[in-house]
Amino acid sequence: MIIKFKNLGPIENGEIDLNDLKGINLIIGKNNTGKTYLSNFIYTVLRNIRIERMLKIDDLSKKMRSMGKREGDNFSDELCETDLPFVFHTNKKCFENTEINIEFDEKDKFTENEKYFLENIEINNTCFFPAERSGAILFYNQLLENRNNILRQLELSQDINLLKDISRYSEPVNEYIIRLNKLEEYENKEETEIYRNLVKNINIQNIIEGEIIIRSNQIIYKNENDLKLNMGLVSSTVKTLAGFFLYLKFQAQKGDIVFIDEIELNLHPENQRKIMKLINYLSKQGIKFIISTHSPVITQEMNNMIMFEKCKDKIDDEIIKEYSIDRQNYGLRQEDVNIYFLNNKTIEQAEFGEDGVITETFNEVLGEIDNLYQELLFAMEEE
Repeated sequence: MIIKFKNLGPIENGEIDLNDLKGINLIIGKNNTGKTYLSNFIYTVLRNIRIERMLKIDDLSKKMRSMGKREGDNFSDELCETDLPFVFHTNKKCFENTEINIEFDEKDKFTENEKYFLENIEINNTCFFPAERSGAILFYNQLLENRNNILRQLELSQDINLLKDISRYSEPVNEYIIRLNKLEEYENKEETEIYRNLVKNINIQNIIEGEIIIRSNQIIYKNENDLKLNMGLVSSTVKTLAGFFLYLKFQAQKGDIVFIDEIELNLHPENQRKIMKLINYLSKQGIKFIISTHSPVITQEMNNMIMFEKCKDKIDDEIIKEYSIDRQNYGLRQEDVNIYFLNNKTIEQAEFGEDGVITETFNEVLGEIDNLYQELLFAMEEE
């Protein structure tokens, strides 16, 4: 299923092949180039597919056949007129110039096997961690309470104008807040198999130097000395990662698609490397990630993983020890990665060379900083 679109926010044209989603899908670009637009757009499409899969298969077949001669037209119209305004929490006029075309590969055709496409995209759950996650973790109770109060007023007064006040945030932010408010479901729940494997194979707790737990329906950080702190007293790193760690602990399962907007948010470069190692490991457990980033540390760490996979048999134990590399889990196959560059108002899919992928958007800036540093050193030596 290939989705082609025009005039999606700052992106004038682009396309995404949903059948080609890899374990790690990285979206890179300068500020205001449309990274969040693209993430929210893919999320909207996958969210709708997941809803369709909940239908009985007979109803599903009828629905697909009802799309008519040009398969996907009705789905495309619904995305522009209803779903995108809902997900972005904005007026549908914002998308009146947006054009979406959905093309099915031959294997996706519904004539012989109408079940194929929705079964081929294995989605248990779509989970979005927005850039607002560090703030939401502090006020999730109040934010949901305010939303519920407005809904109660709407029910009593039938004042349709109240709808605009239900939320000022996009749907991914709303869903994140709602998920944080379901703590009573987690408190007595068993840890997921994925999380148990993480604890066994990856030292996940060293990223935040502690653990996220649920106590009395509250999110609590327990540090390495067993000191328990509420979210108002913890570091920005813990606030940013708490929701993600709760997802891993109580919800994560093979087939999930996880969106992380600005994965490097509030993370020191050392922790950026650690989080990429964690993402790499999780992608091998069957979770797919769609990640946006501005960070050269994230992209270079991924490059190192790809290069390591190509030459890991040649790396001696001394290097493994010096750089604390997990020989079994560190490598990343090039074919398990997609990188999308947002540049000149379009989407470019990166091509890999022998040295991984070249991220010009970062290299140019880092090169300029280094050149200026050298010039300043030279000037100081002349004094």
